[in-house]
Amino acid sequence: MTAAVPQLNKISNTQVEITGGSGKEAWRLRYGLYPQAPCKLQFVATSGNRAWYGYCGWLRLIDTEKGVVIGRWHFPGEIVNLTPEGTKIQVEDESANGPNERFVRKLELDPSAPHVPYWPTSRLVFYRVPVYEGQMVWPSVFPPGAPGQHKISAEEAKKILPDLEDAVRRDPLTPWFRVGLGRVLRALGDPRATEVFQEAIKTPATDFIELFQVSIYFDVNGENDLGQAAFERSYQDFWQKGNDPRMLTALIDYLILCGRPHGGDWGNPATPHGRELIERVYKMMPYGEGTPFAWQLYADYLAAHGSADDARLWRSRAEDSSRNAAFTFSGSGNIDKRTEVFILVALVSALAAVFYMVVLCARYRPQSRLDLAARKQASGLSRVAAFMNAHYWSRQERFALFTIVLVAWVSMGLVGEYVSAILRTANMPVSALAGSYGGPGTIAKFENDLLATPQRDLMLAIAYQQDGQLDKAEGLYRSLPQFAESWNNLGVILREAGKDQEAKATFEKALELDPKMAEAALNLGRPPSDFWTEQHYKYLPGQPMLSPPSAPHITTALMGGSTARIFLRALAGPFSEGSIPIGFKLLRNLYD
Repeated sequence: MTAAVPQLNKISNTQVEITGGSGKEAWRLRYGLYPQAPCKLQFVATSGNRAWYGYCGWLRLIDTEKGVVIGRWHFPGEIVNLTPEGTKIQVEDESANGPNERFVRKLELDPSAPHVPYWPTSRLVFYRVPVYEGQMVWPSVFPPGAPGQHKISAEEAKKILPDLEDAVRRDPLTPWFRVGLGRVLRALGDPRATEVFQEAIKTPATDFIELFQVSIYFDVNGENDLGQAAFERSYQDFWQKGNDPRMLTALIDYLILCGRPHGGDWGNPATPHGRELIERVYKMMPYGEGTPFAWQLYADYLAAHGSADDARLWRSRAEDSSRNAAFTFSGSGNIDKRTEVFILVALVSALAAVFYMVVLCARYRPQSRLDLAARKQASGLSRVAAFMNAHYWSRQERFALFTIVLVAWVSMGLVGEYVSAILRTANMPVSALAGSYGGPGTIAKFENDLLATPQRDLMLAIAYQQDGQLDKAEGLYRSLPQFAESWNNLGVILREAGKDQEAKATFEKALELDPKMAEAALNLGRPPSDFWTEQHYKYLPGQPMLSPPSAPHITTALMGGSTARIFLRALAGPFSEGSIPIGFKLLRNLYD
């Protein structure tokens, strides 16, 4: 009997099945679809009893003779096309900064020696795809919300068990299928449940995007040890993918990636698990939106509950976060605060100018009437001055008005500059605030939306380096010798290229410029000297460590230059480089 050609059939908007074989050898794979991630399904059958299935960023290789998944990989964006090339596959991966700005990269995958690049995505809904592949097929096992928040009856578990066992057998590389199987076994009181859960955590074809969600599942169900094990593996993978937690600053990125903390004792200093749960949040996003305030609140809470030593630790973390929380959607450093000050100054000085002119006009009105009675008529431009009685004003009064108007003028220019910086921050893709600058979307934003400054170029060099474009990164670093980060990160490139002596010299140069740079000291073989070098040493032993841009560098890049450069541009007042685009946007909004 001839085996049926493998086919992909979309059963509904929430389910898809892949079938093949015939008779007793017939097989079926089922996967759920995430309605909020309307990705186009990709399916290609090739010679050698192989087929490729792609959905959003996940790609599977299927042995169509046995009906078993033998390969599974996660691509950064959406898989929009698959082109077989013998035993290899060319994948077209699409990233986007909104509906009108899309980037496609062609990536070749060799299943025998797979290498899949990583960069953060701006399509955060893709993070939810893996759990929905199981949830839409077995909704009672994976209920909406945090998986595992209701009980499964023994009768229901018995009905689902054979289906889940077959799903795991046919796709052993999807951890959520094992999580579902373990949950059913737990409902039946089967001791194999713990082993199945452990296998889910150890699944080789997974990554931190799935495992953070798996750790939440275990926390919800009181499986604290399993939750910790899942978090540890996901956190290590987060580092190994080239991320730095200090660069994960957008709250939305954290909430979609890691979910909100779960567990009844979350943050409770009286329980080890409670302290561990909040420590995980800090490990993932120390300098994010609202973290200075959050860490200070927790320090106050600890102090009120008698944990003085822990309170001091978290108070120091709050201060550290306040100094370094530079690149968030709520503003950068003190940009938003300064904007409020300049808006206030511009308004007050403008009103002061009007009030001062009214006072002077009233002051010289009697003299104007006397001159009018004497028929001393003004003409031409003098008539305008006469209207405000300006020709009577003293030199000191004219200088005072000029000063007030100048303050209002420059303040309006500064408002435009600072509001532009806030808009540049707000218009950054979420991928730029997710732990790494790598990826075409972030690089395009840095290149096109930030004004050309040395600080912008430093951030762009880091983006090139994290994206794997080492030649471009090296060139930019060598053109920025004034930054310690340039020397340290250049040393990382050289070390990875086997140029150890040259790398050592660059690390030493970085320490000359910044004796407190812990990353350069670590790269020179010295022991970790702060929390983040300790984390890097733990999860990436033997690998050189990058230095992220400092908060002042990020602020300068977003502002488009130094303070002196900003004030020079602000002399143009409402016609400054920053005010003009804001004016156009306001007019466009009024028109719309």
